[in-house]
Amino acid sequence: MKVNKTITFVLLIFSIFSNRVLSQNTVIIDTTIRHQTIFGWGAGLRRATKVFYDSPPALVSTVEDLCFNQLHVNILRALCQSTIEPVNDNSDPFSLDTSKLVWTYYDYGTKDIYAIQRALAMSNGRINYIFSSNNSAPAWQKTNNSITYGGTVLPTMYDEFTEYLSAYLLGMQNRYHIRINGFSLFNEPGDSLYFETLTSPPTQVKDLVIRMRKRLNSLEQSSLLPHIDIIAPESPEVSNTNVPADVGKNCIYYLDPAQGGMFADTAAFNSVDIVGTHDYFDEGNTANWTKLRSISKNKPIWVTEVCTSTSLPYDITSKNAVVQAKWIHRSFTLADVGAFAMYSFYDTLPAAGNIGALVIYNGNSIIVPKRYYGFKQFVNFVRPGYVRVNATSNSNYLYVSSYLNPAKDTLVIVAINDTNVVLSNVTFKCPASTVPVVQYVTCDVPDYSTTQLANIPAPVSGSFSVDMQAMSIKTFVISFNRQTGIADEPTAQPMLYSLSQNYPNPFNPSTTITYTIRRAENVLLRVFDVLGQEVASLVHERREAGQYQTTWFATNVPSGIYFYRLQAGEYVETKKMILLK
Repeated sequence: MKVNKTITFVLLIFSIFSNRVLSQNTVIIDTTIRHQTIFGWGAGLRRATKVFYDSPPALVSTVEDLCFNQLHVNILRALCQSTIEPVNDNSDPFSLDTSKLVWTYYDYGTKDIYAIQRALAMSNGRINYIFSSNNSAPAWQKTNNSITYGGTVLPTMYDEFTEYLSAYLLGMQNRYHIRINGFSLFNEPGDSLYFETLTSPPTQVKDLVIRMRKRLNSLEQSSLLPHIDIIAPESPEVSNTNVPADVGKNCIYYLDPAQGGMFADTAAFNSVDIVGTHDYFDEGNTANWTKLRSISKNKPIWVTEVCTSTSLPYDITSKNAVVQAKWIHRSFTLADVGAFAMYSFYDTLPAAGNIGALVIYNGNSIIVPKRYYGFKQFVNFVRPGYVRVNATSNSNYLYVSSYLNPAKDTLVIVAINDTNVVLSNVTFKCPASTVPVVQYVTCDVPDYSTTQLANIPAPVSGSFSVDMQAMSIKTFVISFNRQTGIADEPTAQPMLYSLSQNYPNPFNPSTTITYTIRRAENVLLRVFDVLGQEVASLVHERREAGQYQTTWFATNVPSGIYFYRLQAGEYVETKKMILLK
């Protein structure tokens, strides 16, 4: 009898433990809770372009195919080099003498332009957004009279600095016929490195961003340049603490009004279209994404550079790919990040074997790290225009995010197992479907790249279960037919683009603007004062066809006449409104 009681007790404990483990390995997808719209994915073209295009043609062709054909990126990051204005063109920073500009670096020195052109051609039209980052001012504009090892812009050179940046943007458009969609004045401000850098404090970043926005607005109104997004501050990290030695590297420090950051200034806040940050030094998952989302308010947040620079063998077990995937997961789910760009598409293998490119080449050999395939799990399945929907995991080891396509007939789930053991019988509760679930996996054991496994039976009852390989990244694609698709609020397909008169008008302190777009477009809705200076950016994202409403809270601007402009693809319309306080 005592033995039977003991067995019963052991079985009870085992049952309780088993149920606890099962509940921890359950994921609930709720498509009714929707978050940010995904703008896209990409990487940078670094300084190795000439070396790359001087390599054997067969190697170049294979690497290009991996980066721009097999990887479905839509964003490309370029570099602005201060060498185009080695000496002051003249004494007037508002009258550019283009004959004094030197384009040798782009024409012959690095093959940067050729690299951009090849990326555009190889992507078959997928790359639709190019942004460029500026590393340094010309030496003659800086406090240390050098483009390297930091230094700041001389106060007397602020307008010369924005003139130099404008010269680059005009040259890219008029000389090389390359449209730059977004621009960052500073690449990692506050970080004094041996190569081209600026160590400008938040006050200088703020002042120069405001001046650059005014100059860009003027060029746009004169039809010399299209609208160009300002991306700022592109700091190296999103730190949770303000360690004195690292404070200059912190994106939050540069923006936070409570710390005297640039967003304490309304003009600076309104001048920035996209909050851009890098994501380094976050192996411990300490980046304060929630804080960054809070101080950015409704502005889009993009990760514009990141890499995990681990050495050979570049596998997933070294946490190379898993760490990177977790950074994507955390930034998307905690800060509603809408775009993610890796450090570099391709690069050579240095002697130390320590590099952060997606694809690495060495002589005639090509190395494709697991981080390439882990990135591909997001890039090729979570497409621009998809909306992140709620995914809740009860496991301490599973990081899960989920995304719904615009037609609401495809659901993509990306799951990351951050342990060295297999997680058995993970249950995903999702909308019911009569179509089998397609699954892809990246892991070391077995050695899978972005490998498609056997389909999972259709989740007809609203769930499916699967094993998660140790240290793995898995993508599940669930399709819904038109008759059983995910329900949404019914809306009529609009036939025309339109921008309605704001209501109320006149208003104080808020007013609502309604607009309609005919098809999926990148939408810009901005407010300008009578001088043509931008005072608010209300919408800056890709939106599906439909009717939308946006409210402008004009609490920090004076009474007066304002203009609001809608840009959706080639459609542009402007209307007048009156603020009376």
